Amino acid sequence: GAGRPVLVLGAGPRGALSVDLADEGPHLLIEGPAGSGRTELLRAIAASLASSARPDRLGILLVDGAGGKPEEHGSSAPGLLPCTELPHVSTHLVASDPVRMREFAQALGGELKRRAELLGPLDFAAWHARHAEAAQQEESRRVVGQRPP
Repeated sequence: GAGRPVLVLGAGPRGALSVDLADEGPHLLIEGPAGSGRTELLRAIAASLASSARPDRLGILLVDGAGGKPEEHGSSAPGLLPCTELPHVSTHLVASDPVRMREFAQALGGELKRRAELLGPLDFAAWHARHAEAAQQEESRRVVGQRPP
């Protein structure tokens, strides 16, 4: 539905292959050997998320395992660096920077605690449904308020 956190992953035999993060998430595991396309898929996910929500409604933090590190064949792998051009991206961390990664891990722990307090007894899907309903009601009030008397 409109406003739902849906990732378009690619095309399948029956059309778009997507994941609804409210119904099927909020986690997604991506694995595969070197050269299998994991980084390309992560770039596509970032683009899909960015196209589905405004930057003030969605923030993306990139944690890059290999960005900018030389590959075996001597070229430089850009990793997730191209995604930093998205206005939704607030931070780009590279695993080869242990100080920033440690700071990130500590900040992530605090953020997870903050979100658990925010959600309370609701799970992600229930919170998202409540938030979407409130936004729809607010939009209805604005539309009604714009009608001439």
